[in-house]
Amino acid sequence: MAPFGEEMNRSRRMMTLQAEALARCGQTVFVFDYSGTGDSSGEFADARLAHWIADSQALFASIARTIPGPLAVLCIRLAAPLACALLRGRELPLSRLIFWQPVVSGQIFLTQFLRIRLAADLEAGAGRETTKDLRDRIAAGETLEIAGYEVPAELASAIDTLTLADRAPPSSLPVNWFEIVAPDRFAAGPDAVLAPASRPVVAAWRDAGVQLTTACVPGEPFWATQEIAIAPALIAATTRLFDGTKP
Repeated sequence: MAPFGEEMNRSRRMMTLQAEALARCGQTVFVFDYSGTGDSSGEFADARLAHWIADSQALFASIARTIPGPLAVLCIRLAAPLACALLRGRELPLSRLIFWQPVVSGQIFLTQFLRIRLAADLEAGAGRETTKDLRDRIAAGETLEIAGYEVPAELASAIDTLTLADRAPPSSLPVNWFEIVAPDRFAAGPDAVLAPASRPVVAAWRDAGVQLTTACVPGEPFWATQEIAIAPALIAATTRLFDGTKP
């Protein structure tokens, strides 16, 4: 499951390399775009979180009907809380969740996204709006143009509600949680350098009985770099989860 907005474009190379690595070890891999994004039909201005959940649910059900074997889902950034929202109240044929640098709070993520608009306005010499002003416009139902995307109010409001803290997946579903750390700060140990915002969520999920494994790997924040970047250690660590496992 892909990340949001420009993060999806910046992550495309990593998604492709990971798919190729898994295919080489005998896995059947699907890479898909939500409606209104990438190569899928529709316009981003018409995108809704409910549509993306429905897209994912339909795809997983179709795969389970046609291809035997366990179904693992790789979730990048905002796709992690989106996957947890998808799992609430639904029986899905999933055997594993894999998170790459998961967003733990949609509210914080949306605030950071809105700041891109504020920075662009400031650079262009436009007015001095605040994130509160932009949130008020969203609450009024306005579509905002941010970083080249027409973001509908309904989508922005839904992103604002996404969270990992109170949406733990079922205890029967293993979760592998990976985070990227700059090579010069990399340290051994599964939790040694997890992001501060991740630690309470990890602790709460473990207390709830989630089969959660965390790991930090060295690399560049490929979802955020201006130039396309890759994190080979992340691809290798993810691929090792499937050693000896065929679909």
